[in-house]
Parts: sequence; structure tokens; C-alpha cells
Amino acid sequence: MNVRTCLALGFLLAGPAWWAGAADVQPAPEPKPAEEPPKLAPEEAWDRARLHRLIAELTDENYSVRQRAQQSLASAPPVYLKEMLQAGRKHDDPDAQKGLYEAAHAVFLGKVVKHLPQYKLERGFLGIAWELHAEPCGVMVNQVIPETGAEKAGLKVGDVIVRVERTPITEQMTMEDVMRIWKGMAPGDTLKLELVRNGETLFIDAPIGEVPQDYRSADAEKPVDNPDRAEALWSRYLSGELAIGEAVLKGKAAPAEKPADPAPTDTSEARR
Repeated sequence: MNVRTCLALGFLLAGPAWWAGAADVQPAPEPKPAEEPPKLAPEEAWDRARLHRLIAELTDENYSVRQRAQQSLASAPPVYLKEMLQAGRKHDDPDAQKGLYEAAHAVFLGKVVKHLPQYKLERGFLGIAWELHAEPCGVMVNQVIPETGAEKAGLKVGDVIVRVERTPITEQMTMEDVMRIWKGMAPGDTLKLELVRNGETLFIDAPIGEVPQDYRSADAEKPVDNPDRAEALWSRYLSGELAIGEAVLKGKAAPAEKPADPAPTDTSEARR
């Protein structure tokens, strides 16, 4: 058998297996186009029917349904704020009452308060020069500026302010921490101060006025976020003392108002 015959026999014997192997080699598949993310259903429109359905779901036997209802109510448009509170007062289920109150509170803080002119007032002025004091821990008054809220409230040099509203002055606080408290003041506010004078604890209400021209800084007129002021406005709204205009309930800012007859106060580094 010559070489040519051997090669031919070799191809014949290996042929089926060789062709089978060749058949297994497939071209690389083309990449699939990226799938589009599933489209979310549009958020359900708000109307009175939805509001009443969600209020009813606050008493559903299913906990998840109740939680989902309260979360949805917390995102309600401000125009339904009053109706939510009225429904809460009339509801005979304590859990539903609580759910409606918390949802209304969330709507007020999230969608209403920053549009109120009472919240957007410029920074206020108490009228003292001060320094940190170790014992008792607080802010010691070094100067009372004439014709300011501090003078009207009867603050005196040497007084040590140990608490401002609900915030105690602690030994961990820096001057910057105390400055943040002062920066939350607005003209027209009344600041509740706890202080120590000659070893005696006193409680004083100090009226806050506008920053006098001599003490104004570049950012003195910028409104500042103030959670305490927001909560105070919420309390006033619940008590009926604060009226909310139609524009605010529709998500628009109301025109700014100036407080009546303000008493001057202060904003320099160690003057407030």
C-alpha cells in the first residue's frame, strides 16, 4: 500500500468523527439587545375618593395594608391636610387617629412649613455678647446691648444661660454649636431661657428682634432651616392660631411678611 492509499484510508476512517467535530463548532451568538427596565405604573392620582379609601385602609386587618396606607397619606398633597386632621379627630379607632396625625404631621413638615412666611423670616437678634462658661456649664453674658430683647427681658452681665428652649448647653458644645442655636432665631420669636444668676435658677422669656444694621453680616438676612420653629408652627396650626393660605395648600410660597414691632437683637460671632 502506497502513501497516497494510506492517506485516503485515513480520511475515510476519521471522516465521520472529523465532520462531527466540525459541526460542533458554531459561530459566536450575537449579543442580545439590553432589555428595557419594566415601566412603572403611573402614581395613582390624588382625589377625595383615594383619600377616603386610604383612611379606611388604616383599620384593615392586614398590617401591610395599614402601613402602606399611612405611607401614602404622608405623601398627600397639602390641600388635604385639614381634612386628614378632621378625620383623625372624628375617628373612633386609636391607631387610625395616630396614623392620620402622623401622616398630617409629615405633610406639614415636608410640604407646607417651608412655604410659610412665618418660617422664612430672616435671622433674629437677642442682644448679648457672650462666652462659654464651665461651671455652671452654659453661656455667660458679658454684655447686654441696649434696646434689645435681652435688655427688655432683664438679662444681666454675669448671667449664665444653661438652656435655650429645649436645648441644654453642655460641656461638649463648641462656640459653633451655640452659634447654630442663635442662628435658629427669627424676629418675632420669644426665646425661653433658663439661666443661673448668683446661684439662683431663673426662667426668662426673651423677645427676639431684627438684626440691627451695625451687627448685620453678609448672610444675616438668609432664612435658615429650624426644626424647632417648624414644630412650633405645627403646634400653632393644631391650636388654630396659625392660618394657612390657599396658595400654600396648593404648594406655592406665600408672600413674606415682616413681624410687627420687632425688638432688635444680634448675630456677630459672640453676640446674639
